[in-house]
Amino acid sequence: MKNSLIIFLSISLLVVAAFTLQSCSCGSNSSPVVQSETTPPEYVDDNGVGYNANDEGGLSVVSIPNSKDITIPNTYKGMEITSIGKSSFKMSSAETVTLPSTIKVISEYAFAFSDNLKEINIPQGVEEIGTNAFSGCTDLKSVKLPKSLKKIDIFAFDGSGLENVVIPENVEEIRDYAFAECEMLSTVTFECDKVSISDNAFNRSINVNFTAKKNSSAIGFAKTKGIEYTEK
Repeated sequence: MKNSLIIFLSISLLVVAAFTLQSCSCGSNSSPVVQSETTPPEYVDDNGVGYNANDEGGLSVVSIPNSKDITIPNTYKGMEITSIGKSSFKMSSAETVTLPSTIKVISEYAFAFSDNLKEINIPQGVEEIGTNAFSGCTDLKSVKLPKSLKKIDIFAFDGSGLENVVIPENVEEIRDYAFAECEMLSTVTFECDKVSISDNAFNRSINVNFTAKKNSSAIGFAKTKGIEYTEK
């Protein structure tokens, strides 16, 4: 009887230990992890840039070579390159990226955490910069936004190295955390009179100053948030 009790207790302890280990394993799987979400390319050009067909009848960039300088062509196999796909440059080692005039979309996480990126052109025709598109690009000190731009999505430039930026005249919306935690950001110049700026768009960008037209929505936002501003 005594031996049976010992065996029963031993088995019970093993079951409890196994359950505890399984629970710990499940908890670790729920932690946030940065992962590349690029899609395997249908086509790869001679320079190692990968593409997939998109719904607009063009091609999306979905993968890139391990190179410091990357130039995306206007077309491949007779099809225009119209978008930078989700996470396609994420955590890349690229320092200089040249985009073609055919690009219309910069998707979410497109260049996220590419902390060596120093120079990129955003072509005329791009209307939206996606979620986290340039977040964590700490070496990116400046970028010229096109007049076609209408929306800067959440976390678009969060934690980037931007020092100054001009918001073009057709921008309608700057969403939450778009320029959050940009510690080096000192000057934001607004060329638009009316723009919807979410409450946390410039959260913890402690050195930022606005330059905008008198009575513009940007000046109103600055007054509400206690941001220093200059009227032009």
